Amino acid sequence: MSVYHSAPLVNPAGCSVTNAGYETDQSLIHTILLNALMNKKEVQLLIENCVNDKPKIIAVNIR
Repeated sequence: MSVYHSAPLVNPAGCSVTNAGYETDQSLIHTILLNALMNKKEVQLLIENCVNDKPKIIAVNIR
């Protein structure tokens, strides 16, 4: 799943793809992000490493 955010892209691991949002491979993160979107909540993302050459979301904080 690719995810886009309104803040500038963060790429601490130097992933090669920087124009296609963030990547996540965890269904729990997908659920949290969908819930935040549906409830018009802001989120804070924790980014680490790469998945499919994109920065990977490893945690989500709903504000």
